[in-house]
Amino acid sequence: EKIDSALGKKDDGSPLARERDALNKIKNQKGLMIEQKRQIRTRLEIVKADGNRLIDQAKSARSGMKFSNVAEIEKEIARLQRKQETQSMSLSDEKKLIKEIDFLTASRRTAEEIAAKQDDINIIKADRKAISAELDAKNSEIDAIQKEVDAQAAVVKKLNEKQSNQRGQVGELIKKR
Repeated sequence: EKIDSALGKKDDGSPLARERDALNKIKNQKGLMIEQKRQIRTRLEIVKADGNRLIDQAKSARSGMKFSNVAEIEKEIARLQRKQETQSMSLSDEKKLIKEIDFLTASRRTAEEIAAKQDDINIIKADRKAISAELDAKNSEIDAIQKEVDAQAAVVKKLNEKQSNQRGQVGELIKKR
């Protein structure tokens, strides 16, 4: 009987088995959290890609424009129309002026689209901040659960050592028999 107890016959109710089960549960929790973190990181990458695409589109649209916002364009159109109405000019100069007004009218639409894209960019930036905060929170949770894993692993190691010492005494018990 003493030999059997010293050998630590497999007993699911033993302290070591219970502690190992607890350790495995904690490790499984950590694995789930790491998978959640991976999913959050994937969402962040998608949002970053969308944001970069919108920023690039806005930059390319802005590159061919003299004026970047609708108010400036409206002001320039009004100045050119006033110039057309009040000044005398040759037919070719007037045609150039009309082309310029048409170009500015077209760029007004582009400026409005850029402003709409800027709103989308701002929304995406807010999403990125929120997802980054979520990622930071998940990292903190993983760090906390890792501390639990380390503590539980220390308990299991201590019980393993105790059991190993008991097994070492088996030889002495057999000799005493």
